[in-house]
Amino acid sequence: MYWYYGQKLLAAAQIIAKNENYYGVYLSNFACGPDSFLTRYFQELMGGKAHLILELDEHSGDAGMTTRCEAFLDSIRGSVKKGVCRRLDEANLIRKGRVIYIPQMCDHAHILAAALRNRGVDAVVMERSNDESLELARHFTSGKECLPAQVTVGDMLRTIKRNDFDPKQAAFFMASGTGPCRFGQYYKLHRIVLDRLGYRDIPIYSPNQGRSLYDDLKGLGRRFIKVCWEGIIAVDVLMALRFRRKPIERIPNSADSLYQRYLNRIIHAVEKGDSIYDIIKSAGKDFALIETVGRKIPKVGIVGEIFVRSHSFSNQDLITRIENEGIEVLLPPIGEWFFYLNFTRKRNCWWRGEYRRFFETDLLDRAMRWIANRIYNLAGLEPEPKIDEILDLARPYLHDTFEGEAITSIGKAIDFIKHGALGIINVMPFTCMPGNVVSILLKRVKDDFNVPILSIAYDGLHHPTDRIRFQAFITNLQQ
Repeated sequence: MYWYYGQKLLAAAQIIAKNENYYGVYLSNFACGPDSFLTRYFQELMGGKAHLILELDEHSGDAGMTTRCEAFLDSIRGSVKKGVCRRLDEANLIRKGRVIYIPQMCDHAHILAAALRNRGVDAVVMERSNDESLELARHFTSGKECLPAQVTVGDMLRTIKRNDFDPKQAAFFMASGTGPCRFGQYYKLHRIVLDRLGYRDIPIYSPNQGRSLYDDLKGLGRRFIKVCWEGIIAVDVLMALRFRRKPIERIPNSADSLYQRYLNRIIHAVEKGDSIYDIIKSAGKDFALIETVGRKIPKVGIVGEIFVRSHSFSNQDLITRIENEGIEVLLPPIGEWFFYLNFTRKRNCWWRGEYRRFFETDLLDRAMRWIANRIYNLAGLEPEPKIDEILDLARPYLHDTFEGEAITSIGKAIDFIKHGALGIINVMPFTCMPGNVVSILLKRVKDDFNVPILSIAYDGLHHPTDRIRFQAFITNLQQ
């Protein structure tokens, strides 16, 4: 638990759970991000012991609160006296011997699975999310958790339902973090759901994307990091090539078919440990040969929460809808997030006096940058700007000590504008804490650069208002 106030709340909850004369009342407020997980942990700690959770907002009425408080007092008489306290720890080190199921956030998941198979770990990417994923998840979630948490729970449940699923040979992958985003709580929610279903022996491998990320991956060998990184950047480049050609292709689906063909080749090369450089060079040439309509089109940059912007089901096929309007999409590469993790890891290691880990990360970061630049150049693309440049662009709006996706979203939005984007779409899960910060700061960016900016919060439902706002945004660009 990396939220300080969350630590205090759960510590108090444990005292309440252990003391026969204490019964807990949890006061929350509408759309509180941390509470979407903390209230669940509070309920788990209470077990069968009577407790009350009150969610307040500006519309709360006294009558309803009074009724619930009276019912709570009545329930105490027949309640158990003690709750249940336990830890929700998971394995950070990935081990062989089980089939590891990986959520399909984007095509990069196939690279991770292929790189694991290259190191002798049986890894499979879960099927694409669909409406059943959310339907299953709603039986085990409150609906207040961020959308990626719900979707990944649903995908896990769909996998468990498969006829070929063997719980004795299965494991799930869900990376962790150290905040402030709620992402670091996902694996705990997954653990609770698996335990509820009786699958306590199924491990969840959750390497921490914070200071210990590369330490957690060392067990797979340095070769794994190199092969996986090359594959991730190769897919970033392949997506960039596709984005450039898709809206102006003369023959429908020519860019998609070429993308899929080269994606399969890259996945195969990563699994075999072969070089991907010749593949990328060939891809750059082939995409350049796609016949186009030969007209200039507007560009739109998409920023925001990494899962939602990358996951077509969660963002309701946003990229396809934009491209169908004849507009080119600019999307932050997945590799950018790893460079940002290197930046924060180096700074935190320096602050803590962990100089060996600092210099190791610095050398690794330089090697990763060299590999990324080489792959972009082979494809005929300009390499992505350094993460320091992105943070510098965001600095007038947000200081880099405010860690997380907020600052990279602001910086990348400005970078897109400087590279010709006529508008920015900021996507996020409903009640996303960094996303709400970005939405507010982008209003200043809009004024400073005079570009239209649209923020969309997704909760798994289709809202007609969002479609109207989207269409108005697109019409504004086209005019």
